[in-house]
Amino acid sequence: MPALHNKTNADAIAEFVAGTTYDALPEDVLNAARFCLVDWFGVALGAAPEPAVAAIKRVVNGWSTSGRAPILLDGEGSPAAAGLVNGTMARSEASCRERV
Repeated sequence: MPALHNKTNADAIAEFVAGTTYDALPEDVLNAARFCLVDWFGVALGAAPEPAVAAIKRVVNGWSTSGRAPILLDGEGSPAAAGLVNGTMARSEASCRERV
């Protein structure tokens, strides 16, 4: 009897992603992905002047880290800094208010 392998959800997703090619994706999926990317970028750019974004940028500048991860409208930084700044921009209160 063969040994049972309990695949985790993470393993299943990783296997699916690794085995998927761009050409295999339906056009409506590609269009939805493009829309989401443009929407995210627009929301993030719109939040750039928000006080919360300025505060987060001051915090990450105090970390004195370096890296090549892009920080929207502010050069590059460590992956952690870029993730925090870009994520804050994408989820700012003002941008969420505008979407309601």
